[in-house]
Amino acid sequence: MDAQVRPADESELVDAILGLVAARTPAQVSGAGTKRGFGRPVNAAVTLRLDGLAGIQAYAPDELTLTCGAGTSLATVEAHLREHGQELAFEPPDLGPLYGAPAGTATIGGVLGCNLAGSRRVRAGGARDHFLGFRAVSGRGEAFKAGGHVVKNVSGYDLCKLLAGSFGTLAALSEVTVKVLPRGERTATLLLPGRTVDAAVRLLIDAWQSRIEPSGLCCVPAELAPLLPAGLPADAGCVAAVRFEGPEGSVRDRAGRMRDALGGASHELGEAESGAFWKAVTDAAPFAEAAAVQVARPLWRLSLPPASAAGVIQRLVARPGGSWLLDGSMLWFAPVGDTSAGDLVRAAAAGAGGTATLLRAPDSVRAAEGVFPRQGTGIERIAAAIRSGFDPEGVLNPGRMAA
Repeated sequence: MDAQVRPADESELVDAILGLVAARTPAQVSGAGTKRGFGRPVNAAVTLRLDGLAGIQAYAPDELTLTCGAGTSLATVEAHLREHGQELAFEPPDLGPLYGAPAGTATIGGVLGCNLAGSRRVRAGGARDHFLGFRAVSGRGEAFKAGGHVVKNVSGYDLCKLLAGSFGTLAALSEVTVKVLPRGERTATLLLPGRTVDAAVRLLIDAWQSRIEPSGLCCVPAELAPLLPAGLPADAGCVAAVRFEGPEGSVRDRAGRMRDALGGASHELGEAESGAFWKAVTDAAPFAEAAAVQVARPLWRLSLPPASAAGVIQRLVARPGGSWLLDGSMLWFAPVGDTSAGDLVRAAAAGAGGTATLLRAPDSVRAAEGVFPRQGTGIERIAAAIRSGFDPEGVLNPGRMAA
């Protein structure tokens, strides 16, 4: 079993990383360990656990900011905000069950480090757009901070956006500050069954380009529809779903205008049903499996121009075949069998002007094929130089983003 180091504060985190540097011992940086299968496998005999750096440290509802330890669970942060009628607008997903980890244990630092956002990103943006400031310890064992505790902060280089999506390869976060927003007064979701894939995707594009301001857009194939908490029958066909959030009157008006424009059958989910439905979509719940990560079915996440989504879906279903779920412009795809079908998936994404990330696969597949979209030589050289600047000895998650 791997040795674990679990600092309780930033000074202990500094000591832990200085010890790793002195011994030239690489470590896997982890919050609660819910996303260890995301990224290339890290060859390290030590796990640096950051979930001991937890707790709400400062919360200013009127200023729309919250500061907490990076190891604070996402569930704790969301419950605290809910008490004050606020939320993390980027709707962070809980991907733990995709990797065989318990639901509800992901940390806020892990979400920001992986730059994860849910279905509301079509309107609110990604996690990096709500990341205001942090304290961290670099791979040199040096504590540093960036950003601030206010929404309008323009001083200095924006290191928040650099660390968001760096997967713990540059520094270990000890404290984070995020922007929060008021929760919508009401939520409503229109389900529109019986569409072809082409028609469903076209409907979502039209909704996005209209003035009805949806906050969630997804397309569910017939085989996955019964797996989502919306009471959809197996014969519902391909289902388009559009979410509206905001003041009561506004939501009622926008949903009504869309129903009138469609002139066809639709089903509206209530508040609780809508919340459960979009959580399942955001968390890619239909693809969560009880099997161990090492033998779990490979899963891809494709980022696509919306207009090309239907064509990519049809191409992948034809060959190699598999299950899919379209969440905004992000396509989840699980090939049939235990093959990753990497060449076919990447070619389909690239042909449409998009990118593909291998979100889940056995360690051997992730090590051989890589995980993240392939970059040009120039970009790879710049990324390597940045990693070397922050972590010259390569002790923080070495190999997780690039071989």
